[in-house]
Amino acid sequence: MPSLLPSPAFRANVSAVLERAEPGRELAELGPDRDGEATAILCSVMRRLWRKPPAGHGLPRVVDYGVDFEAYGTRFPSEGPLPPRMVSQAAELLQQLAATATGAVLLHGDLHHHNILQAQREPWLAIDPHGLIGDPGFDIGAMLYNPMTFDAEQLLQRLPARLEQLSDLTGLELERVVGWGFVMALLSEIWTAEDHDEIDGRPLAIAEVMAGLLH
Repeated sequence: MPSLLPSPAFRANVSAVLERAEPGRELAELGPDRDGEATAILCSVMRRLWRKPPAGHGLPRVVDYGVDFEAYGTRFPSEGPLPPRMVSQAAELLQQLAATATGAVLLHGDLHHHNILQAQREPWLAIDPHGLIGDPGFDIGAMLYNPMTFDAEQLLQRLPARLEQLSDLTGLELERVVGWGFVMALLSEIWTAEDHDEIDGRPLAIAEVMAGLLH
C-alpha cells in the first residue's frame, strides 16, 4: 500500500510556493489605542495588492455580488433580520459604484485586521485572499466592522476618523469610501444570515451610521 505521507520532493515544492509569516502577529493585536496606526498599515498593504488583472484571469467581479442581494430577497420576501430598505439601497449602490468605477484592479476581497500578519519579507503581509476584480474601494469595506475584538461602540467611535484616513491614504473620494463601506457591511450581514439565520449586528450598526452620510 503506498504511503499517504507527502514525499520529500512534494514538501520541497510546497515550501517553494508557500511563505511562512513570521512572527505571524495579527494586525488586530495592535488594539484600540493604535487604531490609526493599524489603519495606515492596512492601507499600505491594500495599495500594494491593487494591480492590473492578468489576462484571462477568470476571477469573479465585485458586481457579481448582486446575486447575494437577490438571494436574500428571495429567502426573506417580507420580514428578515435586516431592514428591507437598507438591503435595497445597498443592492442599488453596488451597481452604481461598479458602473462608475474609473478602473478595475485585482482585489483581496476580505481584507481586514485578522487577515494581515506581521512578517519578515515585508513588515506586514495579507493572507486568505478571495480574489476579485473591481473598483478598489470595495477592499475598504471589511475593515470598518473589524477587528472582531472591537464591540459595536468601539467601532462606531472610530468610524469618522477611519473614513477620513482611508480616503486620505488611498486617494479615493470620501463619498466612495462611505458607499463601499455601506455596501460591504450589508453584504457581510447577508452572508451571516445565510449561514446562521441571524446577523452579527456590528456591521449593521456601521451601515446605519453610513446611511446618513450617503448623498
